[in-house]
Amino acid sequence: MKIVTRYKEVKPNKKSIRFKCNSNSDLATVKLNPKNLLEMEGRNKIKIVVYNPRLKRLISSLSEKDKNKGLFQAINRMSKYNYYCETHNLFAKKKNEYIDPLKRFTISRIINDPINGVKEKGNKNFQIFKLSVNLKNKVRHYFVKEYRRSLSMWENSANELINLKLLEKNGVNIIKPQFSFDSIDHNNSSNSRGFIVYDYTDMFTLEEVIKGKASFRLTTKEIKQISNKLFIEITSILKQSGFKLNDTFEHNIFIRKEKGNIKLYFFDIYSDLFISEIYKLGKINNII
Repeated sequence: MKIVTRYKEVKPNKKSIRFKCNSNSDLATVKLNPKNLLEMEGRNKIKIVVYNPRLKRLISSLSEKDKNKGLFQAINRMSKYNYYCETHNLFAKKKNEYIDPLKRFTISRIINDPINGVKEKGNKNFQIFKLSVNLKNKVRHYFVKEYRRSLSMWENSANELINLKLLEKNGVNIIKPQFSFDSIDHNNSSNSRGFIVYDYTDMFTLEEVIKGKASFRLTTKEIKQISNKLFIEITSILKQSGFKLNDTFEHNIFIRKEKGNIKLYFFDIYSDLFISEIYKLGKINNII
């Protein structure tokens, strides 16, 4: 058996895509944290967008058009409605799907209920969606995670995206993120929102495999080998990069087993660094 968490680039000479980071604050020079946020006029609210430039045209084509809601308006309205249903115990009335009248995209809610045996993907506190986009008669699928609670200067979708790209830069397999948006309000945390968009995958998580919910099984020896390899490699990378990862649990690691080889793919992680600090790391490592 061979466990693979690293990969070789197909074209070593090809430059990796640099993500763009737009913000209404200067992330490079201002260190935002709870101690000084309220002392800085106009700095208690911040909006951050990190995106793959290749998606810019696609996002534009899915914007509001002919009085029809665009992609983010549709997700926002659907998630707000479902959040209201959740807080008022109206679970049966939650909306599970939105179909764009112009047939550009479909949003489907992924029910995250491990108690009833439904697939466990990511943090159970967030709403998650499958986004299907029509592109020239081809359908492309994405995974969308919503941040609504616990949004902060270190736990947010921008932090998640940049951390994953840092892992990828160090040779670790990831589920590729494409876009993130955060609106953080420290005066009123209920106003804070965030979204991150990933390439979609139907792989099983490590937790699903361990609990016997996947289409294949791992032996106790294989599970121990995975744990040891993860600890050694990830710990080494973190020491070199100078940051600590949180939320690296079994439900945040996808697994693929083919011909005796096991590959692990990370997603849904964040670090203990503030936005300004993770931004600087991203700049230094030529990610943004």
